Parts: sequence; structure tokens; C-alpha cells
Amino acid sequence: MEDFSEQGEKLLDNKKVKIKSKTKKVSDNLNEREIVTISETCRADDETVSTEGRASWSNKIEFLLSCLSYAVGLGNIWRFPYLCYRNGGGAFLVPYVIMLCTTGIPLFFFELSLGQFAGEGPISVWKICPLFSGIGYAMFIISFFIGIYYNMILAWAIFYLASSFTDHLPWTSCNNWWNSEACRKFDSKNCTGLGGIMNGTGACIFKHEVSNDTWMKLNFSAENLKMPADEYFHNYMLDISEGIHDIGGIRWQLALCLLLAWVIVFFALLHGVKSFGKAVYFTAIFPYVVLVILLIRSATLPGYINGITFYVTPKWEKLLEAERCDSDSHRQLPH
Repeated sequence: MEDFSEQGEKLLDNKKVKIKSKTKKVSDNLNEREIVTISETCRADDETVSTEGRASWSNKIEFLLSCLSYAVGLGNIWRFPYLCYRNGGGAFLVPYVIMLCTTGIPLFFFELSLGQFAGEGPISVWKICPLFSGIGYAMFIISFFIGIYYNMILAWAIFYLASSFTDHLPWTSCNNWWNSEACRKFDSKNCTGLGGIMNGTGACIFKHEVSNDTWMKLNFSAENLKMPADEYFHNYMLDISEGIHDIGGIRWQLALCLLLAWVIVFFALLHGVKSFGKAVYFTAIFPYVVLVILLIRSATLPGYINGITFYVTPKWEKLLEAERCDSDSHRQLPH
């Protein structure tokens, strides 16, 4: 009987051990599942935080190229040479460099550093100092309006690009239906370069050859003449009306170009800085390609040395002149 009782106790002990081991395995499995579940939850939370937060650049090169494309654009091709031309050639570089070093670069660095440090937009970043929150709203409004009118300039560029696929450029002659009687039918560069004025028949007239009254009439008629490119821009592409009382119709060609420009902007900003970071590889490099092409082209034209000399030789008296940028000031440009 004692042997049976001892064997029974041993069996019970073995069962208890097996039950404990099974219980431990189950608990271990549960702990592993809990750990996996917790880790997956934490990972999901991290992904949620990362997707809800502000996106960042893929690499430093994209950030540098975006800064470069922000600073260099179409304005360097058409606006900067015009300002140099109107303000004394090389003399314009003096106030330009001064303002660049004292205002442009410091503000550019401040904007970048503050935005990168805080990781906020132009409005919310001024939580650092609520007193200046109005600056954020002003920055947003300025960027909004610049985006609207600058995209219109891109539409013009697309229009000209599409119009240039012809054997004869339409803005080089006065034989088109949109040209007026004021269109200048002859190239007067050689005449004006010698100090003369070209009349309506293409003859070059000099001051000593005519009377003062005739010379004044020639000056008046020369001021009212328009280049073929000028009439193509205003009369054909813009189809500009006589005033605000006549808003005119919609130029569907120009409207399609504007739509295409906005579509390009949409796809460039579709995924935020991720897609824009890829677009800057083109937008940052292409302006320099265009500048090099224009430099090579201008170096092959007659009289390019005179243009380079004009930009290199400063006219210091221009620094003492201040002019309004209105329609009257544009008439002072030589033809």
C-alpha cells in the first residue's frame, strides 16, 4: 500500500511539474505576443507621427539646389540686364552689391535658419515672437501674389516657345495682320548708332541735313514707332484692349499656356519637398544653361564689344539720379 501511495504522489508531482511547464510556456508565448503587439503599436505610432510631421529633404544637395533655384530664375535673364542698362551700366553694381551684402544675404540666411530650426511655416514660425506674427502673414500674401503673376510670365514663355516652331519668327516683321502703321519696318540700329534718325522710307537722316523743325518731327515720329516684337507682344499675344472699360475676350492660346504652367507647378508640388526636390535638379541648372547659350549667342553678334564695354564702364552720375518707375520714365530709353 505504501508503494502505491508513493507512486501516486510521484505521478501527481510529475503532473504538477508538467502543468507548470505548460503554464510557463503559455505565459511566455503570451508575453512574446504582447511584446510584438506593443512593438508594432509603437512602430505604427512612430509612422503616424512621421507622416503627420513636416516632410524633410531627401538629401542636402536637393536643399542647396532648391535655395539656388529660389535665388536664380527668369529675373536674372530679363530684369537684371534691364536694370543695369537703365542705371548706368557698371555703376548699378555698386548699390546692388551693397544691398546684397547688407540686406539680401542676411534676410535670406535668417529666413532659412529660422525655418529649418523651428520646422514651421512662415505663419506658425512666429510663435517664437507673437509680436511679429504679422510678418508671417505678409510673407504668405507676398508669396501668393508672386506665384500668380510669375506663373503668368511662365505662360508667356511657353507661348513664345510654341510660336518659335516656325521657319519664320512672327515677331520679326511688320507684314502681319496685327501690325499697325506705327510698326518700324526697317532696322534702325546702324542709323541710330551713328546719331541719325530713320524716317518712314528707311532713309537715315542726320541733324545737320535738315532744319530744327524737321528734326523735331523726326524725333517725335521715331518715339511713336514700335518694334515688330513690341506689337507682337501687345497686339497679338496679349490682344490688349484700349482700357479697363473694354476687358476684351479670352485669348484661348494664352489661357492654355497658363493652364499648362499651373499643371507643371501642381506636379512639382504634388508630394511636397519630395517631388519638388527632384524638380530642382532641372529648375536650378537650366537657368545657367540658358545664360551660357545667351552669352555664346551674344558673342557672335556684331557690336557685342560695345555692350560689354557699356556694362563694364560705370556712369557714376546715374547714382545721383532717382526716377519713378512709370510709363513716362520708359520713354527716356533710346531707340
